[in-house]
Amino acid sequence: MRLVQLAAYDGPYPGSTIPMVRAAALAAREHGWETEAVFAETARERPWLRSLQADGIRVRILERSSRRVLAGRLGALLAERPDEPTILHTHFTVYDVPAVLAARGRRDCAVVWHLHTPPEARPSVRARNLVKFSLYGRRVGAILCVAPHLAALVGRMAPRGRTRFFPNGIDTAEFAPTTAERREAARAELGVPDNGAVLAHLGWDWSVKGGDILLEAVHALREQGRPVVAITRAGDPEAAVADRDRLGLGDAVRVLGQVDRIQSVYEAADVFVSSSRKEGMPFAVLEALLSGVPVVASDIPGHALIADRFPGCRLVPGDPAGVARGIADVLDTDREELALQTSEGARLIRERMGLEAWTARLFELYGGLLPER
Repeated sequence: MRLVQLAAYDGPYPGSTIPMVRAAALAAREHGWETEAVFAETARERPWLRSLQADGIRVRILERSSRRVLAGRLGALLAERPDEPTILHTHFTVYDVPAVLAARGRRDCAVVWHLHTPPEARPSVRARNLVKFSLYGRRVGAILCVAPHLAALVGRMAPRGRTRFFPNGIDTAEFAPTTAERREAARAELGVPDNGAVLAHLGWDWSVKGGDILLEAVHALREQGRPVVAITRAGDPEAAVADRDRLGLGDAVRVLGQVDRIQSVYEAADVFVSSSRKEGMPFAVLEALLSGVPVVASDIPGHALIADRFPGCRLVPGDPAGVARGIADVLDTDREELALQTSEGARLIRERMGLEAWTARLFELYGGLLPER
């Protein structure tokens, strides 16, 4: 057996995607399978790529190109082991259709699509997705969706029985509550102003992650006399700075570039704010809870899934006024009560979403795709 993971991921941090790729690869090796992970050229210099290689995981770089060209390259990859039953597991969407085209005609090759984020809502994108899921989805063994609302959306387009809710796993050992000394050090490291409660936010896509909503909420809170400051790791720093300057927030908002440890953002925070307009399974919310940080999150399905299952995540209307009220409510809540909530949330996340349980479910799924093997 052979497992090839095709991951359209090139973020500066491993996040929780790379730990899942690693866990699946190591589990495959324990099962006696051949395994490798495929990334785009843009991931070549990432430190986490070298970490995968240090673990003995074979890594391959495939430059992004057209579907047809990628399908040819994946076909050549399959041809290297013509007699080896293979699972092609794609993460995100870039390799979805090329994997199906490459596996066409091979009875001993199964394709798994893994959707982490909701598809775009634009009419042209919806039309393309309808074709993709209804036509190419017929040749896919399973379409894994990280949240129920995503599974319901895709299930309306894909053939019956292909789509399933399959929550992600998380490397729970990477995140833990901080100490007062470490909090002070993290704030100094990130250049956080020491003049108010610290709100943390991650905005790789400034609009999707509601960065503008967060800053509007910060403005409203400061107008009310609450000395809050915000730190945001923005994928588009120019947009973040423009919103900060438009609102006259100045030193009240620290726009971060790349940080050495994403854990520092959680360690510096009193409250984590996820003001997103849409989400799949938001890892940042889970990471914040594991780090002992209470969360204020916009009331959208991806957040509601977490809030329903794990204490410490508070849902609020996804507008600036609603986010501001939610932040104020958390700041007015007794610190010990908040600590109890996040502690229980973290315990349940470790119990239900650890990588060991996730890989067990994944390989049970694989076994159903090529059962004769």
